Amino acid sequence: MICRIEQRGALETTHRHFAAVTDPKKVAGVLRAIDTYEGTLIARCALRLAPLVFVRPGELRHAKWAGIDLDAAEWRYTVSKTNTRHIVPLSYQAVEILRELHPLTGRGRYVFPSARNPKGNRPMSDNAILSAMLMMQEWADYLDKLKAGTEIIPIT
Repeated sequence: MICRIEQRGALETTHRHFAAVTDPKKVAGVLRAIDTYEGTLIARCALRLAPLVFVRPGELRHAKWAGIDLDAAEWRYTVSKTNTRHIVPLSYQAVEILRELHPLTGRGRYVFPSARNPKGNRPMSDNAILSAMLMMQEWADYLDKLKAGTEIIPIT
């Protein structure tokens, strides 16, 4: 991870760049961690859908049901950075995840609504996904320690 800090006025901003997981064994581990994630169904579905659609996390969080056509297996939206129309073909696995989620959030505006907004008129926060990814990172680090034979002290 590379961190860059910029000073603008009195506030500092931090930009983080996360390395992509490309080793097939590590990708498999990440996918298994997602499958066992014990958070909300909405967060779990967002985590499961992310590697299937190759979009920016912000685009995924802001996905609207109005742009999803499950029968045509496509998601249409306008890319926020460039203001251009975009079509994401949805695999049957992606459609399955969205069909699982539809009874819970399908009457609202967003596919992944904020947990703090029961009307569903705000998207999920960045922190919802980030915190899930940090829980999975801790688990992956723990597994690496087990694999390396590091002595693990049980929590009592």
